[in-house]
Amino acid sequence: VETLQDISERKEAELSRRAAERQLAEIIAGSPVATFVVDTHCRVTHWNRACEALTGVSANEVMGKNEVWRAFYPFETRRVVLAEMIVRGASSDELLERYTGHAHPSVLVAGAFEARDFFPTFGEGGKWLHFMAAPLHDMHGKVIGAIETLVDLSVKAPEET
Repeated sequence: VETLQDISERKEAELSRRAAERQLAEIIAGSPVATFVVDTHCRVTHWNRACEALTGVSANEVMGKNEVWRAFYPFETRRVVLAEMIVRGASSDELLERYTGHAHPSVLVAGAFEARDFFPTFGEGGKWLHFMAAPLHDMHGKVIGAIETLVDLSVKAPEET
């Protein structure tokens, strides 16, 4: 006795999902906005080229590790970054306390927070960064990670000629 089952649709769906994941990874990697993603264990799953350029830390140094804070605070003891706080479900009060006077809920993304802070180890004399972290959800609404974007506030726009 032999039973056959046509799994063509399932295979096509799997190929489509993989293609979409690959495309999303390429979008993040190629974005000019410094971006990283952490999973529920706060391990870095994406660290784009713009993030490498901004921090001076290569993707190889942080990928798969739950020490993303070292890219921003290399001379301090463990310090939680905004994306980690989002993943861990920190309250608004905790977020506002961590970034006193420099944080607020995002008006663009539900559940996201925006903040700014000074990072003395970036470049000559340090840099002020604006950053936003937003939760990432699965199809059932469960938080599966967070994405954080960083903008260097010290960069001046080129002069128009």
